Amino acid sequence: MPKGNKKIEPGRVFLPLCIKESIYNRVPGKSGFNSEQMRTISLKFIFLRLQKLVSLILCFMKIAVDFDGTIVEHRYPQIGEEKLFAFETLKQLQKLGHQLVLWSFRHGKELDEAVEFCRKRGVEFYAINKSYPEEVFDPETASRKIDVDLFIDDRNVGGFLGWSEIWQILNPDYADSEYNALSSLAKGNTNVGSRLKKLFR
Repeated sequence: MPKGNKKIEPGRVFLPLCIKESIYNRVPGKSGFNSEQMRTISLKFIFLRLQKLVSLILCFMKIAVDFDGTIVEHRYPQIGEEKLFAFETLKQLQKLGHQLVLWSFRHGKELDEAVEFCRKRGVEFYAINKSYPEEVFDPETASRKIDVDLFIDDRNVGGFLGWSEIWQILNPDYADSEYNALSSLAKGNTNVGSRLKKLFR
């Protein structure tokens, strides 16, 4: 509601300033709209923005990520050199709300070394070789295959795509924009924002 006791004009639409500005800036011939047309444009604008926001909220995924040959070069049982843009991509996926599960053939000391290697580079996993942290594997009641939305692995058909390509596949809205410039992320560019900043820019 407007402040004070100002009389509301019939058909007048009250919107947050950021939405008003977006409408006026995006609609050509903006000065020629009457109140009814402005109301229709405003409601359509709000609906589209809310639809986009809901789709973002619902698209959070649980992603299984292999270690050897995917995050690092395959040198098992040693740890190879990290793959180009691997940690920049993983950290950005976590910032967007996705849960990462380390899905590796490693176990025991070798697995602990891989987990620590990732932790030192800023990536801590939601779960490790499990569907969720508290899971206790029982072959009588569960499958070895973990419950996730997708797998990132160098053993995919066609081989490993590379982290830059994976980022663009998972974030098509960011293609051709500064948001998929992983080189900027690698250099610590603070201009890389979140999805919501892009949504309401």
